[in-house]
Amino acid sequence: MRAIVQRVAAASVSWTADGGLAHSEHIGRGVAVLVGAGPADGEASVMAVAGAVAGRASAAKATAASATRLSHPTRIPTQS
Repeated sequence: MRAIVQRVAAASVSWTADGGLAHSEHIGRGVAVLVGAGPADGEASVMAVAGAVAGRASAAKATAASATRLSHPTRIPTQS
């Protein structure tokens, strides 16, 4: 499992559910996270990535307050 975290001015995602119903979500300024997971990724991997992303988002918010910006996507290392 891998996650890429990116500060964004705006982001959106759209998908089609199993029943064929289309969905979409949008955010303004914030943090967008792209997560890639495989069939072998279990709950422990999901929780590890969620914790790493939450920690990175908190750190990004704290550094933004001191005028430091993340200028490149950040790859969150995880154990497989």
